[in-house]
Amino acid sequence: MFLLRLLPVAVASLLLAGCVCAHEGGPTADDLHELSLEELLDIPIETVRSVSEQSPESLSMAVPAALIDVSALSVPGESGAEGVDEYQLKAAFIGKFVKYVTWPPESLGEGDAPLVVGVLGQDPFGDKLEAAFKSKKSDERPVVVRRFSTLEGLATAHVLFVPAQEAARLGEILRSTRDASQLLIGESTDFAARGGVINFYLEGDKLRFEINTESAKRQKLKVSSDLLKLARIVSDKG
Repeated sequence: MFLLRLLPVAVASLLLAGCVCAHEGGPTADDLHELSLEELLDIPIETVRSVSEQSPESLSMAVPAALIDVSALSVPGESGAEGVDEYQLKAAFIGKFVKYVTWPPESLGEGDAPLVVGVLGQDPFGDKLEAAFKSKKSDERPVVVRRFSTLEGLATAHVLFVPAQEAARLGEILRSTRDASQLLIGESTDFAARGGVINFYLEGDKLRFEINTESAKRQKLKVSSDLLKLARIVSDKG
């Protein structure tokens, strides 16, 4: 009788273990960075992080087997393909964006001065941005990743990612980086329409991006038509 009682828990543990194993077998950072932009647009992000981040043992003890929704145990997105971490995918996109954007020569410095990719505030990437630019160059320049806790020094970044929690400061950021020729990338509603250049958004379980071409011109950035054709084009709001 005792063994019969344990059976549902054991089954739940096996299901969850399979879910975690499937998650761990998903695309690696190197896999993503070898893909084209078109291919990245077809990759779903993870939709069930809460399951994949916990151990089967802790979940099977904490949740009665009868209450487990088996349909929620899968990590794949709506398309059925293996899901990947949202910020791993965003890092891969940013690694591609720099190949499609041209900065004015005076903003880049001389010789082999690095292209600086910055993140403002709390960094959601961990080491994923470093992995995206590992051993890579932009127009023969090395790429370095820097974190900025304040607005001071932001103008030294050629690319700046603004996390959602910092989006309310966009006006201050724009004033601090005026004439810096900066590729401002965000992930918040109306970020591009309010003055950013590129903004990530979700369409179902797929990551998409929009571009404000007017903002790009103000920043003196030349954006390739190959990138524009994959983006949703937005204009300044209000």
